[in-house]
Amino acid sequence: MAAILRSPTVLQVLLVLPPTNHPLRNPLIQYKYLYKRTYALAHSATIIVSNKSSSSITLFVSKFSNPTGSDRWYTLAPGRSDSWDRSGWELVAFKNSNDTHRAGVYIHTNQEVAFFNMDHIIVL
Repeated sequence: MAAILRSPTVLQVLLVLPPTNHPLRNPLIQYKYLYKRTYALAHSATIIVSNKSSSSITLFVSKFSNPTGSDRWYTLAPGRSDSWDRSGWELVAFKNSNDTHRAGVYIHTNQEVAFFNMDHIIVL
């Protein structure tokens, strides 16, 4: 029998063998553990990008800390914000429409990047 126990910070996987002479009313108390593994869960963190300019911007957020995340170029409308799930240091890069000018910042999660123009990018 397998059991998975989860809290916000820990995942525990158990493989147990019930005793042959024990009623199954409270099965986990008398079970013999064949395998027990505990995993620490990463805390969810984000990077927020806000477009403070009057035109759409093209940006990407690297995925060093989240290999399943996307690092594709993304268009963000003026006055809008969006967030990316990451858990460490990441690059937030911007490019102009004809890709002749790029700029960026290297930040840790749980911060916001405010884009005003290529020469005015602020980390909040």
